[in-house]
Amino acid sequence: MAVSLSFGSPGDFSEADKTAFVDLVCSGGEVMKCTLQQNVKTAVRLVFLRDASNLIGVAALKIPIHTYRGTLCAKTGILLDDSEVPYEVGYILVKETARGQGHSNVLVSTALAAAGGQGVFATSRIDNVPMHKTLARFGFEKAGKPYVGRDAKEMIQLFLRRGQ
Repeated sequence: MAVSLSFGSPGDFSEADKTAFVDLVCSGGEVMKCTLQQNVKTAVRLVFLRDASNLIGVAALKIPIHTYRGTLCAKTGILLDDSEVPYEVGYILVKETARGQGHSNVLVSTALAAAGGQGVFATSRIDNVPMHKTLARFGFEKAGKPYVGRDAKEMIQLFLRRGQ
């Protein structure tokens, strides 16, 4: 079945679309819903991948708030100066039934296109090897030391793509 891709600023999408985005990301269990709801509203770009009418994947390009940058710097030992690395690509999730088909590449590529060659960072669980491979395809490299995630049993790795 053919997939369709749509992307744009949050204002380009209905409240139902944004709610579906939040619900899909929350199904992964890694993001607090209240944080996600706010960040979806202020994202630079939202990306939706659908199979017929079913949402099968999402991603976002966002401008992280200063306090979050500071927290990541403290945890990883890496400076994320907003003038050098203004963006974060995140909330990348492909439904389990649609994985292994290259969808994460489409999602990341489409989200990154809005960065215009500027620096971008991402975070991923250290055991999420498929996502690490996707990020590497787009020039991301591991940066700093892994840190404890929201779930104390999970470690998170920072990835960095310098401006081009």
